[in-house]
Amino acid sequence: MRNWLLNFVLCLLVLSACSSDPAKTIPANILSEDRMKEIYLDVFIAESAVTDLHLAQDSAKKLMQLRYQQIALKNKVDRKQMLKSMEYYFKHPIIYGEVMQTVIDSLSSMEARTK
Repeated sequence: MRNWLLNFVLCLLVLSACSSDPAKTIPANILSEDRMKEIYLDVFIAESAVTDLHLAQDSAKKLMQLRYQQIALKNKVDRKQMLKSMEYYFKHPIIYGEVMQTVIDSLSSMEARTK
């Protein structure tokens, strides 16, 4: 009987976690999903461009730090807030997955237009 009750409670916890609206749980100091979609799109484009340069790892890392600053400026956000938001989304896979799906769709669309 105790195992059944424990399993029931665990199922309720899992279902409540899956059904909650992730947008309502994003803290005020974290950038919105819409803002992050634009930022992640810029980040992936920058990472691709840096990768295509075939630089040494330390040089590529320095260049990406510069690109992060440029991306923050372009999107009119503080670099620290942008990085903190990226970390937040990465640690919350449901929200991150939703954002990434939109970014992937945008990248696929951009790639299709270039062909």
